[in-house]
Amino acid sequence: MSISKLQIKSGLVLGSCFFILYVFTLSQHFTGDSLMFASEINTGQLSIMMPRHRVLADTLGYSFVSLWNLLAGSNALLQPLQVFNALCGAIAVVFVFYILTMLTASRKVALLTAVGFGASNGIWLFSIEAEMVTPALAEMIAVLMLAAGFAATRLVRRRHIVVAGLLTGFAILTYAQNLLLVFIVILAIMLSSNRFARKLSDGLLFVITVTVATAAAYFVYFFYVVGHIPLSGASFYQGQGSGLLYGTLSVKNIPYGVYAFLKTVMNYPLLPCDEFTRTFLSSASWPSRLGFMAFELIVLALVVAPLWEIVRSWRDYSRSYRANILLFTVWSALFAAFAFYWVPKDMQFWLPVTAGWWLLAGIGLAHKITHQPQRSWYGAAILIVGLVIAVNFAGSVLPRQSLESNREYMIAVSIKDHTQPQDLVVTISDNRNIQFFSERKTISLLETILCGQASRTDNAKAWMIQQLANEMAVVQKNEGRVFLYIEKFDAEALATYAKVGLIPSDLQYLETIPAWSAYDAEFVEILGLRQYLSDASNQYIQPISLSTSTAEF
Repeated sequence: MSISKLQIKSGLVLGSCFFILYVFTLSQHFTGDSLMFASEINTGQLSIMMPRHRVLADTLGYSFVSLWNLLAGSNALLQPLQVFNALCGAIAVVFVFYILTMLTASRKVALLTAVGFGASNGIWLFSIEAEMVTPALAEMIAVLMLAAGFAATRLVRRRHIVVAGLLTGFAILTYAQNLLLVFIVILAIMLSSNRFARKLSDGLLFVITVTVATAAAYFVYFFYVVGHIPLSGASFYQGQGSGLLYGTLSVKNIPYGVYAFLKTVMNYPLLPCDEFTRTFLSSASWPSRLGFMAFELIVLALVVAPLWEIVRSWRDYSRSYRANILLFTVWSALFAAFAFYWVPKDMQFWLPVTAGWWLLAGIGLAHKITHQPQRSWYGAAILIVGLVIAVNFAGSVLPRQSLESNREYMIAVSIKDHTQPQDLVVTISDNRNIQFFSERKTISLLETILCGQASRTDNAKAWMIQQLANEMAVVQKNEGRVFLYIEKFDAEALATYAKVGLIPSDLQYLETIPAWSAYDAEFVEILGLRQYLSDASNQYIQPISLSTSTAEF
């Protein structure tokens, strides 16, 4: 199956429109991961930009930022990263369009479905951020486009198998979780109409291509970036919080995951953009809560309806349709299983599932239009897509257009105004807005204790307090001051921090006085650190006192 020149041109026009849309709606409420990626890329150090579980993610962004600044003669960071994500988000939309034009031969169905996907809350938000999520998504959907062609054709060309293998290897190097794509492509090869022996040889060729390409790339990576090839069973994931904040099995993961998926499709418009859902619901009136529940049930019904129609009409679909319905279903199930396990609350892990759902919905719509032309299925679909666009723009995108309404950014500016370059700011959470925009040295108690756990320290909390004492000693030597950002957490957040060993009583070791307040945020100056006894090591962390300044804020 192929794509005509007219369809290619239509896809390019569609992609250009979405790229312009995303660029003109770039977010001014930056996510923590956006600032994390920007900070890593800003170092320019390969050892920092290339953790082994996402070797290429930062380097792709670094390359685009470098090219941007070379052509523009600037030193920008966040904006070019956002533009790069907007470009990759638009490319992902084009690939969805191409998949459906290839399978359904209906340009209007493919166009409407791709528009719905591009206007979905998840893809729109990550296309206007700097998180380096949409580059990986575009790679994944490109592999899926090849796989869909394999499943629907009689003869799979060997060169296309090699291309799929190389592209899959590239996607794995971008994010290691894309190893799941190997199963998708193998399934697509098995679903093709080739003889069984040819399927086996094609599958073997694909696996060899992926393995050789990925292994060769990792060999170069370990040799030139890491400096050695690890022979021990070191953890492949180099992030913090594995098994504590990420990668856990719990019954709670199910409702969290379902809600996150529904949110990637359409966000509740009355939910403040910088507020957790649980915080919003805890202070909302009962009518507001009922309105929220009604909205989510409507979105759930919209999600389930096309899937139910596909199940009901299964026997009416042709072989190629059935093959790709199975392919998209397995794709969605695999990535949903990973999202449920890894971070069920994070929308970025539900984006592949969202793409799979829109593809299934597009196939279902094309089938309905063909078999029931007397009914206005296309008109109803236009209304639904229009609703998705209006709700997500008004409720998610528009509130993120003003930097002045970005509370965390304004708090960071307040810190910059009230402190000196030699000062230290202590945060409890990993508040990356403060770390990035205050232009002050910061230490996060959460990141520090997680770092201690990742280092397999006997007592991570004692290690955390020792690191804080060391930082305070450096500040004292440089005649600086230390400030603590008093953050407010709800019960669930406190429970999450307790899982990693952080509890409110930990602050009893700090001697503080009030400093200033800004935007409902309180700051105190840390005058000293009381003596702390580590129960595990039976060693004391010596107290430290800081000379206080009489300067007024």
